[in-house]
Amino acid sequence: MMLVLVEVPDEAALKVLRQQPTVQIVGILTPPAPVRKPSIAGLVGSLSDETAQRMRTETTQMRNEWERDF
Repeated sequence: MMLVLVEVPDEAALKVLRQQPTVQIVGILTPPAPVRKPSIAGLVGSLSDETAQRMRTETTQMRNEWERDF
């Protein structure tokens, strides 16, 4: 069996296709629900102030280590 994607112009055409399984020519699959990506707005406030400050401090320290002269 081969799986192909078919664009159907209207409901009437879809109705005709849905009648085809009785003839075993085509089968209609329902597409999976699209996955919603989480919004950045949902992340606001997810870190405590202490954690955020510690992350900023560590990031600054890491940047300084890369920028030092040898």
